[in-house]
Amino acid sequence: MKRFFAIAGMSLLVLSAAQASILTNTNQSAEYIRMLSRNASTEIDAVYYNPAGLTRLKDGFHFSLNNQSIFQKKTVESQFPGMNESKFVGNVSAPLFPSLFLAYKTGKLVFSFGFGPNSGGGSADFSKGLPSFEWQLATVPTLMTYLMGTPVTAYRAGVAFKGSSMFLGYQLNAAYAVTDWMSVGLGGRLLSCSNSYEGSIQNMEVYVAAYGSWIPFPSAAAPSLPDLTDTQIKTEQTGTGFTPIISLNFLPMDGMNVSLKYEFKTKVELTNKTERDDLGMFPDGQKVRSDLPAMMSLGVGYAIMPKLRAMLSFNHWCDKNIDWDGDYSAADDKVNLKSNSWDFGIGVEYDLTDALLVSAGFLRTQMSPGDEYQTDLRHELSSSTIGLGARYKLSDKFEVNIGGIYGFYDEYKEDVAYSFSLGALNLNLGEWLMTYQRSNWAVSIGFNGRF
Repeated sequence: MKRFFAIAGMSLLVLSAAQASILTNTNQSAEYIRMLSRNASTEIDAVYYNPAGLTRLKDGFHFSLNNQSIFQKKTVESQFPGMNESKFVGNVSAPLFPSLFLAYKTGKLVFSFGFGPNSGGGSADFSKGLPSFEWQLATVPTLMTYLMGTPVTAYRAGVAFKGSSMFLGYQLNAAYAVTDWMSVGLGGRLLSCSNSYEGSIQNMEVYVAAYGSWIPFPSAAAPSLPDLTDTQIKTEQTGTGFTPIISLNFLPMDGMNVSLKYEFKTKVELTNKTERDDLGMFPDGQKVRSDLPAMMSLGVGYAIMPKLRAMLSFNHWCDKNIDWDGDYSAADDKVNLKSNSWDFGIGVEYDLTDALLVSAGFLRTQMSPGDEYQTDLRHELSSSTIGLGARYKLSDKFEVNIGGIYGFYDEYKEDVAYSFSLGALNLNLGEWLMTYQRSNWAVSIGFNGRF
């Protein structure tokens, strides 16, 4: 029975969803938010998107300071009978999501620095738990009836957990213009990683009809059951990682720019610093993996007309080479992921005046997890995102970018089998429908300048 309830503790791992799930964060600038396609950028945000393209900047010092406010709602619904809650909502928020880009160009050479949340960057709060907690609590009346021989008809408990995740990246690049039409870039990103998880099951009680009252769980009538009257988890995970980055930029014809970038796989090992772990899920000092996949990026920018420009971006993540379970063995992950994930974006911008331009973009993100991968603890949903925004030039050297996005996620449904064992008692509770859905929106502002 202890093993049965300990499994519920795994629900706390869903808080890693604050890490932006499988994908790393490509939303690194206000320009990206207003276009959703920046891989072929030759402006200051190319520090992240296209380091080799920085050779197209004017000589001098360039900077960009950005912030985004990002909000996401995650909804899980379960038709398992007897639960006090059937719909569970998790709110993910990142009101401060800053990024900073610096670059210095002299002749054919550019040195640059970038800072931003390359993964994570938010907090998640599931105030009512998840089905993985709730369905097991919902079976308590049945178990108590079996053990006590008297009807137990209801349960109640305070279940909640929350967490935050922040993988801050510090990136250095050097780029060189080999010819008038080709440049190369070499760089690296140091990641400072931190996750925190906090959850509890408190005041667990059951209603015994014969007594006509609520009694604590477990009671003297069932002393062999685990004590869930005050079960808590509070832990922090910290670690570092390093990502080598190479990039190329080409100008195959007038008005066209093509970029290629490869970010190598990032090994991240996190160490638990645990204050309380009643379910034994986060032993103090234990090391776990939280790697980031390699990413291949392609970008094409083209000036359709002097006032109208378009940009295409494609990113491919090598997910199947990553250990998503933190157990140092990716064998099961390769089975559970049907294929690697990718996204494709298209953005356009149009000059209304010499000072003001408007832009719009569309992004399709495709996830392909196997059926075994999808649970309420971790699930990946494909999505479509639209973005709108504008840029206003304050002067020849300073400008402001603003943008907003809204993401639509593909709903995912699956039949989940439930069963449990207690001594000689083995019950198959059947298959019940589970549904996953999300929505998110964000706004951003950025200030760019050069000297």
